[in-house]
Amino acid sequence: MKPLHSLIVCAILLSAGAGLALAYARGLDAQRPQLRAALEAAESGRFDAARYAGLQSHPVWPWIEYAALSHDIATLSDAQAWDFLQRRQDLPVAGLFRGQWLAELARRQDWPAFLATWQPRENVALRCDELQARRATGNADAQWTADAQAIWLSSGKSLPDACDPVFAALDGAGGLTPPLRWQRIDLAIGEGQPNVIRSIARGLPAADAALANDYAAFLDAPHPRAARWPKDARSRTVALVGLARLAEKDADAAEAQAWALADALAMGETERGKLMYSLALWSAASYLPDSARRLNAVPATLYDERLHEWRVREAMARADWPARWPRCAR
Repeated sequence: MKPLHSLIVCAILLSAGAGLALAYARGLDAQRPQLRAALEAAESGRFDAARYAGLQSHPVWPWIEYAALSHDIATLSDAQAWDFLQRRQDLPVAGLFRGQWLAELARRQDWPAFLATWQPRENVALRCDELQARRATGNADAQWTADAQAIWLSSGKSLPDACDPVFAALDGAGGLTPPLRWQRIDLAIGEGQPNVIRSIARGLPAADAALANDYAAFLDAPHPRAARWPKDARSRTVALVGLARLAEKDADAAEAQAWALADALAMGETERGKLMYSLALWSAASYLPDSARRLNAVPATLYDERLHEWRVREAMARADWPARWPRCAR
């Protein structure tokens, strides 16, 4: 196990307030050897609270207890966990331990104990575990469906493995409709996540799945089939994201495909401007010969701090002082 000493010190100083931090600092000066010995014992599984009775009034003591419980989490009893949570319920350490204990209860699939311990959290894996617990205890109701769908739509990136059985159950109950799948595919497109798109597409009708997989393939490597896609906002977004990803690696190759595809998908002025931005940004970042031309083509309304910075860098690299000063103000 990775030593918890640094984590514990930082947690005290950052989350426990100035008074506790000061008390910790003073106590540490006076009791440093004992505190270090107690913490090392706790982290290594050799902790005996009776040996350190003189430290039990020290503000660091709950964190030493936490280190010992964390070390033994796989064999900890529910009674031991609850004893700590109740005694330390008003301290930040209780929230940290609760998260660990919930994860352990989920690993054990002790769903009644999980629900008894549960408090709302931002951790997505634990939120999915909570949905698992509700389903396992017969509470997969309409609210369960809504909560599972909310997590489904919470990110275009890959979600924790703990969510897989939840989504399988949701799908089996008819709760992952094609529109919901497309909503998450849209999120994955925006995040540039072709593998997530492929995973989601497995539940779509054949024609939709083929299109979604072709979108994913384009994000990996832009291809001419894109010219035959539906002329809609989703197809244009895939084209913009895929060409931007290509431009990061090879701006010349991206530009070679960009304008024919922009015409084929009926891109508007704003979309074409975003395409110019990507070509210019990655050209400048790679100091390509055509950087100045591409930078000049970007509409002034799309210039941001990042592009201004690369415009100056690119001009300096060419020792183009007029471009460095008058034009960088666009």
